[in-house]
Amino acid sequence: MLDEDGFTSADTSLMRLALDEAERAATHGDAPIGAVVARDGDVLASAGNERELRLDPTAHAEVLALRAAAERLGGWRLPETTLYVTLERMDRTLIEASKDLGAGRLATFRQVTLPIALPGLITGSILVFIPMMGEYVIPQILGYGQTFTIGNALVLRFLEFRDWPAGSAQAVGLIFVMFVTISFYLWFTNRGRQVREQSVL
Repeated sequence: MLDEDGFTSADTSLMRLALDEAERAATHGDAPIGAVVARDGDVLASAGNERELRLDPTAHAEVLALRAAAERLGGWRLPETTLYVTLERMDRTLIEASKDLGAGRLATFRQVTLPIALPGLITGSILVFIPMMGEYVIPQILGYGQTFTIGNALVLRFLEFRDWPAGSAQAVGLIFVMFVTISFYLWFTNRGRQVREQSVL
């Protein structure tokens, strides 16, 4: 059953478990990030950051949780699973202040959590978007031909269909889209930096 903000009681409890993992990670000097992998409300795996604990640069909470879930399911595919991850350096007092002022969960997320997380969301989107636009060999190798990206469409246009004019037009269009996207990202990060500098002054 969903609450007024569209979350189930299972979502809330699983997010609390991720927060517990984040607190545990902070006790051994790691960044306070926790992750939980669940399916149908059942926990498959949970973990906190352990880079400092293991002296392993890949021991991120989400990576450890995904590895443990894959080991439990006996394969690298994780169908119908949900990954819950906490935010680093999220000041809980901001959320508490928002609730004290009468804001609900959705309003708190929209006005407090989302603005703080937005730079990371945009950066992650850029890091996924750009390889998706140009990669065609790696998806072919890792996805066994089951993953079709824009890069694969361009390869087919040039090498299979021999439609050079259309392929060239699509390639130029993709370059333009990437240019606009990266320009927006640079504008957004510079704008955020200027706002922070003005607030300090």
